[in-house]
Amino acid sequence: MRQINFALSVISILLSLVSCGPSRPADCTRFVTPSADDTGTVNAAIVGIADCETFCFAPGTYRFTDPVDFRDLEGLTVRGTGATRAEVVLDFSGETGGAKGLTFTAVNDLLLENLTVLDAPGDNIFATGSMGVTFRNVSSGWVTRMPSGRYALYPVQSTNVLLDDVEAFGSSDAGIYVGQATNCI
Repeated sequence: MRQINFALSVISILLSLVSCGPSRPADCTRFVTPSADDTGTVNAAIVGIADCETFCFAPGTYRFTDPVDFRDLEGLTVRGTGATRAEVVLDFSGETGGAKGLTFTAVNDLLLENLTVLDAPGDNIFATGSMGVTFRNVSSGWVTRMPSGRYALYPVQSTNVLLDDVEAFGSSDAGIYVGQATNCI
């Protein structure tokens, strides 16, 4: 009997270790991992998000059927937690519920970093009405959706915008469009 209990304990510990997945980094106030319903998982994690939070994506590919939208926030960080931007991919090729992929509306002091956004029907990454926008170590473009969307990185009607180590590819119009942004580097 003691051997059976020991064996069951070992199996239980091993299963709990396998099912844990990636651990949440200490600086992430919200943390998601890829799931069977990435749209639902990510949008549920956004509900109730507050100022000065850090929303983190674990490494993997996330497939969306609708846009992901952050709005009316101060001091938001959205970060991929992989070692490189290629390790966290937000794939909007299956999107049927909108035109944009990742949207930030009236999000001041925004930092988006260390991830890749692909194949939204319209614009991949869209920030509007925001002040203090930084896109760092971000790749954005189209690889499967043809014709491709218009703008890979599109901070519009925003002020104090920094695009640092970003990559845009496969756009049908401009990869990076900053024509209506003020103080953009």
